[in-house]
This record gives sequence, structure tokens and C-alpha cells, in this order.
Amino acid sequence: MSDDKLTLNDDTPWGPAQEIEEILPGIFEFETATKRGFYLSEERRAEMPDFMKRATWGASWWEEGCCWGMVVCFFDEKYPRALHRDQCWTASPSSDDRLH
Repeated sequence: MSDDKLTLNDDTPWGPAQEIEEILPGIFEFETATKRGFYLSEERRAEMPDFMKRATWGASWWEEGCCWGMVVCFFDEKYPRALHRDQCWTASPSSDDRLH
């Protein structure tokens, strides 16, 4: 895995990435066997405020439980349609249902 690109089977903090979609340049939605969330490139991470960077897993990962919301909230102002088109999950990490 390069710092700016996430590809299938790349390691995440929760195992290999099984599904990946680049939502916007440098913003990747990933899914593993047990988790999903966002991976941000170095350039995208640099855009975020420091307090949001400290809430990640290993500086690059925003997981489904709550951290993913920081990515959506921060980039929403610049890219509302891309991040809201089906990317918001329910509050329950065990649910596979998505909000529409």
C-alpha cells in the first residue's frame, strides 16, 4: 500500500481490505471482514484539524463506530454529494443497513 492509495487486500488495523471505493481523490471507503470506515491519503489528512487527526486509528483510519463521522463532517462542506450519496451508516456497528 502506498500512502496515497488503498487497494484490495492491503492491511488495515482490522485485517485485509476486502472492498474499497475511492469516494473522492484521496478518500477511500474500505470494508474488512469485521469493520468498515475511511482511509485518507496524506494530503487529505493534512487538510483536517489536529483534534480530528488524533481520533484516528494509526493516523490514516477512521472506523465505522464513530470516527468515520469526522471525515463526512469535515469534507461535507466541500463535497456534499459525494460523501452523502450512500456513505452514512447506522449508529449500530453490527448493522449492515445504511441510511439513505
